[in-house]
Amino acid sequence: PPLSPWLQRQFCRLFGTNEISLRLLSMTSYWLAILAAYWLGRELLGPLGGGLASLVLAWHPEAIGEIRIARCY
Repeated sequence: PPLSPWLQRQFCRLFGTNEISLRLLSMTSYWLAILAAYWLGRELLGPLGGGLASLVLAWHPEAIGEIRIARCY
């Protein structure tokens, strides 16, 4: 989708063209997904369910692997 390259371009404009600015979009999305998993789990299953849902997402090996890769396409 064109949204991801556009957001990466905005991050590069704000923080310069470097490796960190390319990874920042993935890191920001990862943290927002953890917060969303906690919120949804808390709404459906209570605070314990929200905490478990966010921990499962945070410790998922494929989710962590996606953050380490700086994609510049």
